Amino acid sequence: MKRYILIILLIAVNSNLGSSKSNFYLDELKTVKETKKFTINTKRADRFFNHFSYIKAIKYYKKALTENPNHTKTKLQIAECYRMIKDLMNAEEWYASAIVYSSDSIESTYKLHYAEILTTNGKYTEAKNWYAVVNDEMGTNVRPQVMLEGLENREDFYRDSLNYFVQSTNINTDEYDFSPSYYKEGIVFSSSRGKDGFMKPTYKWDETSFLDLFYSKVSDDGENYEAERLSTRINSRFHEGPSVFYNNDTKVIFTRNNFNQGKAETSEDGTNKLKLFFSEKIGNSEKWTRSEPFVYNSNEYSVGHPTLSTDGNTLYFSSDMSGGYGKTDIWKCEYQNNAWLTPENLGEDINSAGDEMFPFLKNDEELFFASNGHKGLGGLDLFRTNIIDNKKEVLNLGYPMNTRWDDFGLVMKEKDGFLSSNREGGKGRDDIYRFWVNNLNIEIQIIDSITNEILAGGISVIDLRVNSVVLVDKVVDGVRFSGIKGRDYLLSGNALGYLPKGIDFSTIDIPIGDDFFVVQIPLVKILKGDILVVKNYGMTDQVFKMIGDKIERVDISSDSLKSVYISENRELGQVNIIENVYYDFDKYNIREDAESNLDKLALVLFKYSELKVSFASHTDSRGSFSYNEKLAKRRVNSAEEYVFKKGIELNRVLVKQGFGEKQLINKCDDKSSCDEAAHQLNRRTNLFLSIDNGLVIANNTQK
Repeated sequence: MKRYILIILLIAVNSNLGSSKSNFYLDELKTVKETKKFTINTKRADRFFNHFSYIKAIKYYKKALTENPNHTKTKLQIAECYRMIKDLMNAEEWYASAIVYSSDSIESTYKLHYAEILTTNGKYTEAKNWYAVVNDEMGTNVRPQVMLEGLENREDFYRDSLNYFVQSTNINTDEYDFSPSYYKEGIVFSSSRGKDGFMKPTYKWDETSFLDLFYSKVSDDGENYEAERLSTRINSRFHEGPSVFYNNDTKVIFTRNNFNQGKAETSEDGTNKLKLFFSEKIGNSEKWTRSEPFVYNSNEYSVGHPTLSTDGNTLYFSSDMSGGYGKTDIWKCEYQNNAWLTPENLGEDINSAGDEMFPFLKNDEELFFASNGHKGLGGLDLFRTNIIDNKKEVLNLGYPMNTRWDDFGLVMKEKDGFLSSNREGGKGRDDIYRFWVNNLNIEIQIIDSITNEILAGGISVIDLRVNSVVLVDKVVDGVRFSGIKGRDYLLSGNALGYLPKGIDFSTIDIPIGDDFFVVQIPLVKILKGDILVVKNYGMTDQVFKMIGDKIERVDISSDSLKSVYISENRELGQVNIIENVYYDFDKYNIREDAESNLDKLALVLFKYSELKVSFASHTDSRGSFSYNEKLAKRRVNSAEEYVFKKGIELNRVLVKQGFGEKQLINKCDDKSSCDEAAHQLNRRTNLFLSIDNGLVIANNTQK
């Protein structure tokens, strides 16, 4: 009897089969006292098991147990059969009978299956306990540890439950309906809803009909029309599974058992593997050409579940060929110069120790797939990753896209799509569900904090839950990203001439039903930092910090103030230096070299109305004491008059005072002999700036 097996169904039953052909009779007969009926029934059950006829195998294993009710291996075989046909409640009962209530030594693989079924059946505490046991026993196998971590952090998969809306479709039957693909105005999907006629073929695995591809048009209101079977050039007597249509729906790649042109072939172990086949429409008709096999098909491994890049030159598929990381991995194959190149494994970022399958490529960037090897809720879960990133982060789509049952076979457009699941509440063994993405369309703008003017600059978005970059973009008037309900984000903006800023933003408070939201990031303009230094020879400099229309006195050097501007990300503007005024011997008129200092003083006073100035005039020691006092007063009046003529009101002069020769800054007194340059240092008017009358003339310190 030929043996036909479809990985599509293996996938829908957890893919981690681990079951080899039963050698029950050889393994157990020597250690157990058998009756003749026990031997006959177990040998017959083993034969059905090895031919994947699990329902019939269950019947004869149970007959054998009537002769030996406590036979552990027979119980395990019954549990395996129920697991394979997805009767998980019965599977749990028989695993428990063999593992929990038996003193026999049990292989770790059976315990792993038991833990997985406990998870799917919602018994999380028991499942965690058994994953921990298996993790200790299996050691190098990382899968039990991954599953355990997933269970311990189950709440993470429910945080985005408002992100999707999932609803059953009206095309489901009480049989298998799964793995949709887009075609024309609807979807093509696999179904075991049966063929017409009295003698219809039955798949002995679970005694259901073989799978065929069906097409259903989708109406404008989202309802599916009645499904119709595709061409017999595509559908055969056996299983047809996941497909992808391309080149304006004139070409198709589909999955089929190892059967072509009327001939079925098996592997060395007698298994009929999956293969990919190509077909195309004949002219403008609905007829298809005879299918052609993919060059990398094999009798010894399966190849199936195709998805294509938009240009049709990159094919992604599932396979258990050698060189993978788990049981079933996702591979890609490039089409160049009219030939398919050697397939490449997508690597360990995506592929795990379990099964990865049902890939779907969206917009040539996002790859969606099903896996039971990454952290999830149980069974197969749906995941996505960015295929063009060097480090491919795999994200679980969470509830309600994923449940503790098998969720797989996703296809989607921008805001809606279809998926397959055998979740609770469905109509059949596997059902097709339609989903809508409730992502929020969030627009981010960077604005001037004062004028609210929208700025051109850069924006980045970080999802704080998974600590991953959602968006990095340069914008002119804003940028949009698809936010997730209930998530917290860090939004950062920068613009030329402004201080960068990041703000925390949560979508949790956005009303349900609102799908568009604007967030503004106000940026503070970076004003040039100017510096004013007033230098009076022999005295400590006065240093002023000037930003925009504000000025303040600082008790640091001008070099230190430059460092402050750097730390504030400010651009250094002008460094203005005003020095004291010098005079000729016995003169009080403003010399040409002094005019530039007083001009600078007038400009500063004009710009900053809170500033006031004080003048202190001095002479050298030559001449009488009284004469020098009068000369100093003339000099201070001369400086005041100069700035007055420049438009500075006299009330801006806080103090003016002539000291004569009382405050010499060197030793050039009447008893000393000094040259003209030394005397010149004493013939001066010192300038002192103050804010709001805060400074009176300081005494000079004689050098």
